[in-house]
Amino acid sequence: MRKRKRKIFKPRRNYRIKKKNENALKILVGVFSVALLVFVGYSAVQPISEFIKREKLVTQQYSTSETEPSVTTALETEAPTEEPVPEATNEILPPPPALEIYSGKAVMLAEDVTQNEQMLYAALEKAASEGASSVIIPMKTTGGIYRYKTSSRVVATAVTDPVRSSLTAEQIASAAREKGLAPCAYVSVLTDNNRYGDSRTAAYHSSDGAPWVDGDPSKGGKPWISPFSQEAADFLCEMCAELGDAGFSRIVCDDFVFPEFKERDIQMLGSDVADETKQNDALARLVKSMTNSARSSGANVLVRLPVREVLKSSGILSSEMFSGCTILIDMGKTAGITKVNGVDISALDTAHRTSAVYNAAIGSIGDIQAYPMFASSAEDSSIGDALAEIDVKAYYVY
Repeated sequence: MRKRKRKIFKPRRNYRIKKKNENALKILVGVFSVALLVFVGYSAVQPISEFIKREKLVTQQYSTSETEPSVTTALETEAPTEEPVPEATNEILPPPPALEIYSGKAVMLAEDVTQNEQMLYAALEKAASEGASSVIIPMKTTGGIYRYKTSSRVVATAVTDPVRSSLTAEQIASAAREKGLAPCAYVSVLTDNNRYGDSRTAAYHSSDGAPWVDGDPSKGGKPWISPFSQEAADFLCEMCAELGDAGFSRIVCDDFVFPEFKERDIQMLGSDVADETKQNDALARLVKSMTNSARSSGANVLVRLPVREVLKSSGILSSEMFSGCTILIDMGKTAGITKVNGVDISALDTAHRTSAVYNAAIGSIGDIQAYPMFASSAEDSSIGDALAEIDVKAYYVY
């Protein structure tokens, strides 16, 4: 079209007749042709000019962008269609594929084995010689003691240094793999009484922002990590990510517990802290967040719960927010359980009683994946017989 446009507006002198002896008929034909071209060209120019005006208008509307849109983009965005905003989901990320092939016995090591390399390697060699395929290594224990050198910025603010090792999480996990053992971290979640910073980050606070302690500070009163706190969730999720990035394939999370709140504490903190439903919701959100954080780093969270708690807490464990989690059912102290689902099991031997209790626990949690955990004080033959009865591929010993 632009070539035609140049022809239309060509200077008049280019159309002067150079030969005076040309035939009159040819002159008339030439004039008629030029007139026809002018008419067609003028008809085309008007829509082109309208298009240019529209293009300029769209360009002015997007003049604040770093790059002006092309003509095609401007036309396509003339009548935009809004994309639907995806709804928030409570679904937990799928576990890393490598976790599905795990089987065998996992042995929990003593809390102090990570003090130095010599103690760590000695404990790992012992576990390997006893037929373990995995080891549970305490990384954060009751009270908020860190059994590894963490890079957490929150921990760095603690009034009293809670770190008891110079070994990093990566060094500890690597040592386990050198001995042919799958490294599994143990974390005490809420029994953390460290004073993180002046504002007591991640702890319970009153409605006016004052940090709460469970008693008179002069008599040993201490703060607790609060599952209601977003700071606590962020802090614990960062820890799961740190351990997963270090090479731990599993993270056993324990001690999802609350302080014993007295009436004056409830008045100070609000009624939610003592409301069982609100407590369960807070724990469910925390577990889901920690699970997703671990899985994004190639690890999986196993929530350790006593079998008695599982049997009486089926309501929360079967909730949607726990769907996709993994539960580690601690089978210790099953001797005192004499009835399950209304059936008397007191006369059964250890293996069959354990089987009955475990199956009742599994039945109460729906589709949630679970593994059993046994106390090392139990007889090996009893554990073996119980495993044969409940038919599991993996189990844990502490």
